[in-house]
Amino acid sequence: MRVASSLAMAATLLSPAAAIHSSCFDSNGFCVQIGVPQTTVSSRSGNLYMQMQANTSYSWVALGQGHGMAGANMFLMYTDGAGNVTVSTRYATGEVEPYAQTDTRITILEGTGISNNVMTANFVCENCNTWGTGSMDLSSSETEWMSAWKTGAPLDSTSQDASIQIHDNTGEFPVDLTAAVIASDSNPFVAANANSASNGTVLVSSTGGGGGGGNKDLLKVHGWIMASMFVMLYPLGTVIMPALHQWAIHGIIQIIAMIGMWVGYGYGHAAANKVDTLFDDCHQMIGAVVCAGLTVQPITGWLHHRYFVAHKTRGAISYGHIWYGRLLLGLGIVNGGLGISSANSSTKVVVAYAVLAGIWAVVFAVFSSISDYKKDRMRMKSDSDKGVAMNNYRAMGSSEDQRV
Repeated sequence: MRVASSLAMAATLLSPAAAIHSSCFDSNGFCVQIGVPQTTVSSRSGNLYMQMQANTSYSWVALGQGHGMAGANMFLMYTDGAGNVTVSTRYATGEVEPYAQTDTRITILEGTGISNNVMTANFVCENCNTWGTGSMDLSSSETEWMSAWKTGAPLDSTSQDASIQIHDNTGEFPVDLTAAVIASDSNPFVAANANSASNGTVLVSSTGGGGGGGNKDLLKVHGWIMASMFVMLYPLGTVIMPALHQWAIHGIIQIIAMIGMWVGYGYGHAAANKVDTLFDDCHQMIGAVVCAGLTVQPITGWLHHRYFVAHKTRGAISYGHIWYGRLLLGLGIVNGGLGISSANSSTKVVVAYAVLAGIWAVVFAVFSSISDYKKDRMRMKSDSDKGVAMNNYRAMGSSEDQRV
């Protein structure tokens, strides 16, 4: 059965249908075609036509734009349980289940359905030159694509965010879009798939559910808040002490940063919980540890202040507060970098984050060095004053002895 349907798909791909790009995977059990109108190539934006075909022995198959899972713009196809297929648009953040989203606008085309044990999805994407986690030059001769598949029981779901099992395998392949140009901006798959019936209701992502767009917004807010706290406000509060020695200002800034941190954590927690990926990666786990650890800093800071006022010097609680805070702040900054990486952020965002972190590191080092230098000078002066006082005392004692 699978061999026969694979041969049917291979024959379909050999049919004359303009200069469409074709790729097959898993011994021709899953094939894709990609075509781009000349108008899209010229403007670098516009419609992009895609087809997925797979045997019904697959639980689901996926086509994705991008290099690997992280940051990919994905299209999943699976049976809907009523003799047709569901096409689900999703974002991938790494080796975790992609989450449904409605930002990617597609329209299901004629020829979509199930025939002779072969699932077919013909669709056109209106805005696949850019998506929430990446972009693609639709006039490029070197675009990156990926595929994934899972054999097994059919999903039989019309839900855009139907839960899927982990893939059996994946593939990555380049596509020369300049060699996949089609003559007109219309469905290029109809002639090649005239016998593919569309006999059910196909779920279109632009009208379907899933809430991926809202999740994307949650992640953006999370990222901006956390970056603001860890490469701006927290470092500012840290520098206040060696620069101005104003413990009250230092404490107020750090408490505000802590509150903002927990707000940002809440957004991240909500985003992960929404797609059932809570604590699925090291970024989330490290973030939870850092946030929990920094919450006790106001307490240790107050104890450090009390000790310093009473003894005019630092004690164990002082050094614990200082180095514990520095360690967690550094870990938080590194973890922010991990978050930016997993979100496949633009180069500008990565550079801006790294530059800010580097600037604060230099500023802190400079003011810490100046502060330590001043303390050493004061200590030397104090020791010198004590020495002078002791000599004077001894001199006075000697004079008294001579008088006696």
